[in-house]
Amino acid sequence: NAQPIIDPSLFTNRIFSVSVLITMITSMGMFGSILFIPLYAQGILGISATNSGLLLSPLMGGLIFSSIVSGQLVSRFGKYKWIAFVGMAITIGGAFLLQRLDVNSTSTDLIIAMIVLGLGLGFSMSLYTVIVQNALPTRIGQATSSLTFFRQIGSTVAVAAMGSLLTSAYVPGFHNAIPAQVKAVLPAQVLSVFDNPNVLLSADVQKQLLAKFAAFGPQGKALY
Repeated sequence: NAQPIIDPSLFTNRIFSVSVLITMITSMGMFGSILFIPLYAQGILGISATNSGLLLSPLMGGLIFSSIVSGQLVSRFGKYKWIAFVGMAITIGGAFLLQRLDVNSTSTDLIIAMIVLGLGLGFSMSLYTVIVQNALPTRIGQATSSLTFFRQIGSTVAVAAMGSLLTSAYVPGFHNAIPAQVKAVLPAQVLSVFDNPNVLLSADVQKQLLAKFAAFGPQGKALY
C-alpha cells in the first residue's frame, strides 16, 4: 500500500494538530528574532556587527536553560500541559517586550527582552516533541519527523514574511519621518539610499551618508 510522507490522518489527532500549530508559531518567533534583532542592534543601537551577534547569547542561553528545565519537570511530574501554558505565557511576554523597543531603548532593554523570549521558546521547542511522541506512540517516527518538518516551514515563512513586512513598512515609515523642508534640500540620491534596510548594516555606507549630511552643517549632523 502507498504510504504518504506526511499522512493526513495524523491531523485527526487534536494534540498533534495543536502541537504543529504552536511549533510553527514559536519557530517563526525564534528565527524572526535571530534574523532581525541584529539589524535593530546595528541600525538603532549603533552596535558593531560582531557585538550584535553576541547580543543573541542571552536568547540562546535562556532557550537552552528552559529546555533543560522543562525536560526535568516533565520527567519529575509526568505532566506537560501546565508547562506548555507557562512556556506560552513567557513567550508572549518576551514578544511584548521586544515590541516595546524603540529608538530610545538601550542594550539592557534588548537583553532583558531576549532572555524572557528565550526562556519561553525553550519550553516550547523541546516540549512539543515529547507531547507528540506520547500522543502517537505507535507512529512516533512519522509524527516526530512531521513536527520537525513543520517547524522548518515556520522558520522559512518567518524569514520571508517578516522580511517583506520590514521592507514594506521601513521605506514609507522613513520618508514620512523626514520633514518636508528637509526633503526639499536633500538630494534624491541621498534619500534613495535609505530605501534599502540593509544600509543599517553597512558601516561604510553610514560613513558616506554622515559625510553628506555633515555638508549641511550642524543641523545636518543633528538630523543624521
